[in-house]
Amino acid sequence: MNDALATLTTPTISVVVIVLNGSDSIGPCLEALIRQTYAPERYEIIVVDNGSTDGTVELLERHPVRVVHELRRGYAFARNAGVKAATGEIVAFTDADCFAEADWLRELAQPYCDPDVGAVGGTVRSYLPAAPTLVEAFIDRGKFADQGAPRADGLLPFLVTRNVSYRKALLERAGLFDVHLPTCEDVDMSRRVQLVLGATAVMAPRAVIRHKHRDTWKALAGFMRRDGYGEMLMAARWKIYPAFHTSTPRELRNLLRQCLAMATYILSFVYRCLRWPVDRKGVSHVAHPVLWLVAESANVRGKIRGLIATRLLRYVPESAGASQR
Repeated sequence: MNDALATLTTPTISVVVIVLNGSDSIGPCLEALIRQTYAPERYEIIVVDNGSTDGTVELLERHPVRVVHELRRGYAFARNAGVKAATGEIVAFTDADCFAEADWLRELAQPYCDPDVGAVGGTVRSYLPAAPTLVEAFIDRGKFADQGAPRADGLLPFLVTRNVSYRKALLERAGLFDVHLPTCEDVDMSRRVQLVLGATAVMAPRAVIRHKHRDTWKALAGFMRRDGYGEMLMAARWKIYPAFHTSTPRELRNLLRQCLAMATYILSFVYRCLRWPVDRKGVSHVAHPVLWLVAESANVRGKIRGLIATRLLRYVPESAGASQR
C-alpha cells in the first residue's frame, strides 16, 4: 500500500484515555486497545492521568502507552492535554471504564475517507458482569450511556467521549474542549463542530465500545445529577440555534412533568410491594420504580442547580477561553 492510499484508508490515530483513580478498570481497557485489528504502526495510545492516587500510574507503566500528567482536575483539562500530545490525524476518545471491541478503530476510521467528515461516533453497549447489580441492570435497560440518535435534519445532538473521534485539526479550530464546563464538554464539542464549524458528524454503528456502568445507588444519583446540570448548561448555550431551541417556560414544564412522574414511581413501588406476595417477581421488579425515583430526583436536582447557575437560561456559560490556545 503506497503512502497516499494508506493515509486515505488508514489515517494515523491517537487514542486518548483519561483516568482518575481507575486502577480497577484501566488495565482491561488498555489491553483491549492494544489488541485492535488496526495497523499497529498507524495508531498510538495516550493515557492522561488526572492526579490518580490509587496505583493507577504504576499500573500504566506496565503497558506500551504514552502517559501524560495533567494535574488540573476536570474532564476538559485532561482531554485537552491528550489532544495537545496527540500526533495522529484523528483523535479518538474513550474512557477508562470502557472496553473496545477488536475492530473499533478500523470501523471508526472508515468514514474519514470522506473529506467532509470531521467527527465520527461509535456505538456504546453495556459491559455487564455475570451477576450485575440492580443499578447496572437498570442503566443497561434505560440505555443512559448511549449516543444520541441522529435527528431528522442529520445533526447528531450529542457525541459522548466514551466513543467518539475527531480530526485533530478540527478540534484545534474549535478551541479544544471548554474548561469552563464542569460536565457535558463533549456534548458542547459535538455541537460546536457541526453548528459553528459546519463539519459533518456521522455514526459508525459497528465501532463498538463496551461501557462498565455505575454499580451503586450513590453513583447512579451522582451521574444523573451531573447529567441534569449539564442539560441546563447546554440549553443555555445552544438555545439560539433552531435545532436546540428551548426556553425557560419549556424547561420548567419539563421539570413539572418529571416531578409528577416521581409521584407515579412512589405509587408503583407501593403497589408492587403489596402485590409481591402474589406476583413473586423478585427484588428487581419491586426496586425498579425506586431506581427511577432516584434517577429522576437526582436529574431534577441537577437541572434546578443548572437553572440557577444560568439564571434561568439567561446566562450563557463562557466560551472556550484564550487559555486553551
